[in-house]
Amino acid sequence: MLKKNLVILFVCVALDFVMVMVGWTAETISSEKLIRKVDFSSGIAESLTVSPDNMHVAYGARKGNKWFVVVDGQEGKQYDGLTSGTPIFSPDNKRVAYGAMTEKKWFVVVDGQEGKQYDGIVKGSIIKFNPDGSIYYLAIKGNGTYLVTSQGLTKVDSESKATPNVGKSEETK
Repeated sequence: MLKKNLVILFVCVALDFVMVMVGWTAETISSEKLIRKVDFSSGIAESLTVSPDNMHVAYGARKGNKWFVVVDGQEGKQYDGLTSGTPIFSPDNKRVAYGAMTEKKWFVVVDGQEGKQYDGIVKGSIIKFNPDGSIYYLAIKGNGTYLVTSQGLTKVDSESKATPNVGKSEETK
């Protein structure tokens, strides 16, 4: 019994030492706060995104054969597919963007507003926010690859072997 009590005491002292060494105190542990409860029963865990200020969460989810994005617990519109690597938050934490597909046409959704439709969003292309809040990404239209910005389309080198980003959809299961 004495041996068991000494082992427990040793473990407690060792834990206390480790907590002090890494800077954990009861005060820092209790100051952590729950941002949002995330239910991944229908979600895509790898799509979980946290805003830069750590105050908002977004992730892709699925119901039946439809895909949608959940932002701070609010489900968005359902689509036939979502692009990989999204959703994303703007640097100022105010906007959310993701790629989606309906009827085999791909587009970017920013704050719930659907953008222009294209034949695809280039696989590996990342939707990015500019400092002014506008977005840019690479899209496929016909046989061409284009840089999509708020100013319009700019054709990209046709020699690049761009392939559509199929993301998550019924066709890719």
